[in-house]
Amino acid sequence: MQISPRAPWTLVGEVLAVNPVTAARRWQRPAEAGPAWVTACPRLADSRIVVTAVVEVDTEPGRAEDVAGALAADPAVPNIKLTAGGRDLVVAVQARGLHELTDRTMTLFRRTPYVRATCTHVSTGIPPRAADGGCAASTRSRAPGSRRRCPRPRCPPPPPGPAGTTWTPGCWNC
Repeated sequence: MQISPRAPWTLVGEVLAVNPVTAARRWQRPAEAGPAWVTACPRLADSRIVVTAVVEVDTEPGRAEDVAGALAADPAVPNIKLTAGGRDLVVAVQARGLHELTDRTMTLFRRTPYVRATCTHVSTGIPPRAADGGCAASTRSRAPGSRRRCPRPRCPPPPPGPAGTTWTPGCWNC
């Protein structure tokens, strides 16, 4: 699923040496129970957006979904994840530069009710796609030879970045 996330169940079944129906069923159980999920990393439609912050958000008890709904209305927020543990939400915020990111982040979280605290991690570039073909998840459990049988999806070339920027966008379709 990491190498070719849109692979048909017939191919997944072939790689795992099981029936395609069995492959689909094996995915469905953990997907419904919660330990397996599909997530997307946004590909930048506007190459001028080159600065991203990943913001850990603590909310008032029981208000994480309210805060997520409010933040989702902002076009600078491409991704929100409800989490458990040390934070309630993990929010991506994008801007064209560090000053704009600072202004957006401060304004966004100050005006949103029920936000108790934030911790911001800034990235000024996009790392290339991991060499092993996946996002952050482990790929050690792959069937032997599965990489050869599952070609990586072809991605269009990235748009040119603004003058003076140096970053290498990856293909984020995992």
